[in-house]
Amino acid sequence: MSKEIPIEIDIVNQINHDSNYFQTKIDCLNASDINYAHFYATYMLHNIPCIIKNVSNDWKCSKEWVLDGQINYEYFTQEYGDLDAPVADCNQINFNAQCKCSMKVKDYMSYLKNPHKEKLLYLKDWHLRRLTNGLFYEVPILFASDWLNEYALDMQEDDLMFVYIGPKDTWTPFHADV
Repeated sequence: MSKEIPIEIDIVNQINHDSNYFQTKIDCLNASDINYAHFYATYMLHNIPCIIKNVSNDWKCSKEWVLDGQINYEYFTQEYGDLDAPVADCNQINFNAQCKCSMKVKDYMSYLKNPHKEKLLYLKDWHLRRLTNGLFYEVPILFASDWLNEYALDMQEDDLMFVYIGPKDTWTPFHADV
């Protein structure tokens, strides 16, 4: 379900404009205060990074998965507890990759409540949407052209809609995304 957003912009002159590749300050934007045309012309077209705050405030997952600013352990356990999820141990590295295993979500939630000191577990690359057909979030209007996922879904291939949950100090090894 793509939404076309017409914008009028002189792309040739925008691309030829000197971009500041040595940017020292990253702009911080509020999602409700920026429109697509401005975002496209200022940031996306020039591949300039920015931080977009409050983009997920109205997402279903933000309302159900979080309770009083913390993970809603009970919700995850009730809704997804018997599902398996990929979990990486950030303290176990093999050839620049974290050792991974599969774990029941209810067991991972139990771990999160009382993390073991010898393990640093990170639930990552979890295709929850594929397992439940759930619509947890919406692609923000600023990224309405989600062509890669649209293509993957049309071709019934792997999507790039993952869930990541982890305690402080969990991380993903250096890698290149598509």
